[in-house]
Amino acid sequence: MDDSQKVEVEKESDGVVAAEDLKDAVRKQIHGSAGWVIVFGILEIIAGFFAISYPLLFGEALASIVGFVLIFAGVAQFMGLIRAGSGRIGVRFFIAVFYLLIGVVLVANPVSGVAFLTFIIGIFFMVEGMGKLLGAFELTNHKALLLINGLCSLILGLIILSGWPRQSDWILGLLVGINLMMSGFAAIGIGRGLKKASE
Repeated sequence: MDDSQKVEVEKESDGVVAAEDLKDAVRKQIHGSAGWVIVFGILEIIAGFFAISYPLLFGEALASIVGFVLIFAGVAQFMGLIRAGSGRIGVRFFIAVFYLLIGVVLVANPVSGVAFLTFIIGIFFMVEGMGKLLGAFELTNHKALLLINGLCSLILGLIILSGWPRQSDWILGLLVGINLMMSGFAAIGIGRGLKKASE
């Protein structure tokens, strides 16, 4: 074997080693990510259990949190307007005022805010459910988990909207809790599947 052939063989062996190293690195990354997916699923189940156990408290807490987030977003919009200068007010000014008003209302009166949030979350569940159902058809593994989860989200959205606004005081916490628990179990199933695939 001459020198040029030796160089070629060495290059090929180096390429095989590099490919194996890359596979190992990807496998480790997937294995580590799978652990976090499982942890996130467990946290979702715990939050869902709390929401189901204390639906009124959870609904009011959720309304307050969303209110604070909207206030922060409104202040951020105003800060952006100040930096942009007086010539660029336009729509962003009205968005900032809208965020601040809704945020203050939710924080000041979370009980009334629960009815508003119930309607928004009902729509969100329906959109989320349709997205999960469509996404399930693109998966090869864990299709059934995502289909069941998407169907549950869609049904929960319909239940919320059909009972709105009469049942807003307790239904928000209850159904958000159910959705969180379903998502948690789905995340744990997907995480375990990823762990097995990366072994």
